[in-house]
Amino acid sequence: MLNQREMNILKYLIKKPSSKYKELAEIFQISERSIRYNIDKINLFLQKNKLEEIQIKNGNLFFNTDQELTGINSSLNNSYILNQKERTEILKLLFCFSRDINLTKAADYLKVSRTTIKSDFEILKNEIKAVNFNIKYRQNKGFYISGSRKHLRSFKLETFSKFISIYIKELYLSNFDKIIYELFQKNIPEKSGQQINNFIRELEKKLSLNFSNNSYEILYSLILCFFVNDKNNSISKQSDYDSINNFFLESTKEYEIIKNTSKEFSGLIGIKFSKHRITEITDYILGISLCNFDISLVNNWINVEFLVQSLIANFNKYLEIDISGDKTLFNCLLYHIKPTLYRINKKIKLENTAFRELIINQDPTLEIVKNAVNDMEKALNIEFTEEELALLAYHFKASIERNTYVYPKRVILVCGLGYGSSRLLEQNLKEHYNLDIIDVLPYHQLEEALKNYNNIELIFTTINIKNNYGIPVIKISPLLKKEDIEEIEKYNILKNDNKISLAKLMNVIEKNINLNTKDKKELIAGIRENFSHKIIDDSEIKPENFNNLINENNIEILDRLESWSDAIKVSGELLIKQNYVTKDYIQEMKELVEKFGSYIVVADGIAIPHGSIGKNVIKDGAALLVLKEAVKFDDGEMVNIFIPFATRGKKFHSKLLNEIFDIIKRKNLKDKILSLKTKQEIIKYLNR
Repeated sequence: MLNQREMNILKYLIKKPSSKYKELAEIFQISERSIRYNIDKINLFLQKNKLEEIQIKNGNLFFNTDQELTGINSSLNNSYILNQKERTEILKLLFCFSRDINLTKAADYLKVSRTTIKSDFEILKNEIKAVNFNIKYRQNKGFYISGSRKHLRSFKLETFSKFISIYIKELYLSNFDKIIYELFQKNIPEKSGQQINNFIRELEKKLSLNFSNNSYEILYSLILCFFVNDKNNSISKQSDYDSINNFFLESTKEYEIIKNTSKEFSGLIGIKFSKHRITEITDYILGISLCNFDISLVNNWINVEFLVQSLIANFNKYLEIDISGDKTLFNCLLYHIKPTLYRINKKIKLENTAFRELIINQDPTLEIVKNAVNDMEKALNIEFTEEELALLAYHFKASIERNTYVYPKRVILVCGLGYGSSRLLEQNLKEHYNLDIIDVLPYHQLEEALKNYNNIELIFTTINIKNNYGIPVIKISPLLKKEDIEEIEKYNILKNDNKISLAKLMNVIEKNINLNTKDKKELIAGIRENFSHKIIDDSEIKPENFNNLINENNIEILDRLESWSDAIKVSGELLIKQNYVTKDYIQEMKELVEKFGSYIVVADGIAIPHGSIGKNVIKDGAALLVLKEAVKFDDGEMVNIFIPFATRGKKFHSKLLNEIFDIIKRKNLKDKILSLKTKQEIIKYLNR
């Protein structure tokens, strides 16, 4: 009896009678020695069935398909029973092509009982529930997937991309592959399938591109999503994230070419190319061309939050203050990064005199930005121009100013006015400038006041003061005229941005309300979440949510491992242990490092291995691997601490990265964790 691989080899030779040991070894990913053993067994099988054997000469194989093979084909096709994993994958594809799945019909189609198919639905239900979907039942219709349109689109695109090569290449090596192929063939009219291919090839020609196989398959899958939606009368809606870069995408020459070409093919394929769909195709094609046709990088282009978060984290390493939580900076860079990369790739010069001033003045922020974009330059094989660096520096400089808390200067106001007028001037100064006015008093009390108050930095006065107290004196008008403002600004006194101190706000609240530690933390978190643009975040209680992700079960402390590859394997096993990811996630993490080097090393001795968003992810999570002896990456980076993580969606991906970077930015984090001996000590340190 033939095993599954041997049946697949025989099917392959029936489809392609001339082959070689080497070719079969590559296709089935085994050694030539194993292939020889399998061929010997297949020949015994053919001999028993009174058929000609596979002819072998100098490593070349030939099978006579002119002989009567009806019986053997029937035997091969009926001998295989789909396993549970294969059945759930087919169910996913069925959900992509149709709105509802009938239980009885699905059981018949997959040649299993109703009890088995019910069990399959339960397994699939638990799997997709982790990625914000649910399987529900509709009377007289059957089972259907419930979820947001945005998530459903991602689900379809990922599922189609996984299997589209079987359909496109018409090459199936197993019964499972054959069922997949037949599903595509049944749901895509031959004309439409061919015209999707022609549309992509026409875009390739007009845009002067040469799509890789993966790039081509992603685009084919995307257009297939449009086709299936139109076929099922599904309405496509634009998501909030897509709107961020729509104006830029619609301004590109690629958008115009795609728009004009889509008009030619709309009727031929049988789909409507809406403005949103053209924009989405443009986004993918720009990502493909700018990312050197590497699909893992294209995912970062489409899910641009990761690029932005990494850029901010790299910049943040060079600062004494922390800007990693600046949402204004994050949103500004989110809006600008794609146009920036596009201009660099197309060699379009950015003209803006405001940014040029940073270059002319040799602003130190420029050098930090230059270092921060180094990883992005290596990954995308590009070089940022001075102008583009200046644009980024402009946003980072603004963020530094927003997040640098300048303590108000301690001031005494000397007035020759009445009490009411003096207080009015005091209020006017406080409203417009960041000042701490210690006292408002007449001139004759000034000398005594200076004995009682420490660290007075300035004296404001509406009258002439003759005495020199060794403190700068600023003469102002009670109505604060233009020349007064100019004089005040000479002393580097910042204008008031109407922000309030979070620490002072909490002091006022706690004087009037009794708060326990938990309530205080929750209140501060709520203020940060809703009023970040209105506060100066100087609270001693810092936002730390990483403790919700790390526990004793997903921490591992080891003396040493042989290599970075072993470290990522152990890191991935921690995620698998908590049912965060599938086994394939480990291989995905390794492949990304093999492609791009130690890009996952984000701080001295600290790495954050991860795979693609959603792919091979069961639920969001993270882990921690501590190695007392560092492992070495191929480019020389030495790493002791690995923080692997996995996310199902872009929103939580960004949130989790923020939490991880909050931990990483702690002073001497690596040395501190390495000094701790137990998991409990590490958890206590992370939670403090």
